[in-house]
Amino acid sequence: MTASLRYSAATILCCVVLAGCAPSKDTGSADGDAEAVLSFAESLEADSLLDQATAQYAIIAEQFPTADIYPLAVRRVAFLYAHPDNPAHNDTLALRWMKIYYPLARTREERQEVGVVTTLIQQNMTLREQLGGASASGDSLAALLRRQARRVRDLEAELQQANDDLRKLKEVDVRTSRTRRK
Repeated sequence: MTASLRYSAATILCCVVLAGCAPSKDTGSADGDAEAVLSFAESLEADSLLDQATAQYAIIAEQFPTADIYPLAVRRVAFLYAHPDNPAHNDTLALRWMKIYYPLARTREERQEVGVVTTLIQQNMTLREQLGGASASGDSLAALLRRQARRVRDLEAELQQANDDLRKLKEVDVRTSRTRRK
């Protein structure tokens, strides 16, 4: 069985477990379920299956908000959404999870780190918007340039035709003046 199929099967199994095959209000059991998903998410992350790992950390963060590992799951999902090599990379979701994680950060250094990353994500989003606008302007200018180039070719063709007509008229004029002289 390939690694991808194995992880897909494990993902389905985790979802079945989390969907409530064994519903329980016991916090210890919930922590155990969260720990199992965490272990699976960490193995996915170690195998560089970042999009799948992101989904598993999100499951922990969304379904186990009282688990001891909740802050860790929120942090991991936030940073994985911001990771450029993640096929599920999404700045908007990364920013959302960073804002959720900020008050959960245990140390001042962690909060500063989250603040810096949040600022960088916001700047990145702003730059992408500006780049999109510049790209649209560039596309408009390119289209205008193509129209102008087409117009120049049309005018050159008209000028060539006018030159040809003028040359023919000149030839006729030269012939006519030769016949008058004779």
